[in-house]
Amino acid sequence: VFIPVFKNFSMEPGVEVYFTNHLRMQFERSKVAKLAPQNQAEVYLEGEIRGVGYIPQSSSPSDLQPGVVLVSSYQIVVDVHIVLRRASD
Repeated sequence: VFIPVFKNFSMEPGVEVYFTNHLRMQFERSKVAKLAPQNQAEVYLEGEIRGVGYIPQSSSPSDLQPGVVLVSSYQIVVDVHIVLRRASD
């Protein structure tokens, strides 16, 4: 499988490189399919990142200013469109 860098249609700059690299790493670890150069791949896994959202997960009162709450962690939600294409088509 060949995985080109995903297209980024979100407002988050650079997320496409991070997302694509981690997807490639997961394929390598899982051994579900072998990554290959474009000219040797049987299939292409192409994708578009359409949006990125952040949901606060935990917060605590701040000692900096009364009434201020600091968020210490977020859940990241990524809207992705993925297509698997055969190289022969």
